[in-house]
Amino acid sequence: PKKEDMFKASNLKILFLCPMWANKIDTLAQKYGTNIISIDSLIKILKILSVRKNFYYQLDVDKKTTVYALTSANNYGATETESQLIDIFSNTLKQGNRQYFSAVLFYLLSSIMENPNLRETNLWGIMPSSGTNFNQEMLEIKDHCRYLTGNRVKEPIFIRHTQTTKSHQTNKNQRLFIGAKKHLDTIEINPKYKQKIKGKTVCILDDYVTNGISFEALRNLLEAAGAKRIFFIAIGRFRSRDNNGLGSYQKENYSFSGDIFGPSNKAKLDDKWVDFGKNGFYDDSAKASLVQLTKLL
Repeated sequence: PKKEDMFKASNLKILFLCPMWANKIDTLAQKYGTNIISIDSLIKILKILSVRKNFYYQLDVDKKTTVYALTSANNYGATETESQLIDIFSNTLKQGNRQYFSAVLFYLLSSIMENPNLRETNLWGIMPSSGTNFNQEMLEIKDHCRYLTGNRVKEPIFIRHTQTTKSHQTNKNQRLFIGAKKHLDTIEINPKYKQKIKGKTVCILDDYVTNGISFEALRNLLEAAGAKRIFFIAIGRFRSRDNNGLGSYQKENYSFSGDIFGPSNKAKLDDKWVDFGKNGFYDDSAKASLVQLTKLL
């Protein structure tokens, strides 16, 4: 594997696999490629990539913004096979268990590769954790996504300047009442992106989407910064019984005073749609590919 191979893959926006058993490996190819340790691993990866992947959940928030979720996150009502995979994804993303990390990564990357809109992403980011640190697994996934689409900007788009409470420590009604303001008061856009967001397609990754509060905070900031198109991808979607079983998503519109590229910005709520989740769409055929993935694992 040579750096020329890596550049070609980047220009074509295709996945670059670097076989670590090769006699000679270029340093850049190893750094930016996805390293494969054995022939057996390569075969398993190709099988994962060949599984037909539809996003389990999709919600068009407005003309600019679409939310996707790769899988269901609900153990309740899931089959034994589905529940096994839900636990694997949770242990990988929440507990940092690396046993199946590559499988989760390749399953997501192949879903992105099949979506022409996502392949045109200019900037990749992740939702900051409730503390001031970042989830390392999500950071690594983000880096592979930007390698895949030829994006070299590695700095975080969003920075949590003040620690906030974890979502599960607050009951649902209170979370919805506070809304995205919780995040807007503690998150800023990285000042390094002042001249980089306007007119660009931005994709933000997060582990789970429940009520949409996190995504709504980031959507408002990105729209204020002039983003042309916004995508949010969650690995899992928690589907509540709200909106006739379509789940909760609270859409909120804010106006800002002050600098959105700094901690001094002030957000004012203009509109709120508590039942916006009724507009979501679930593709239950996506579960079939999850069964295939569980068998491969």
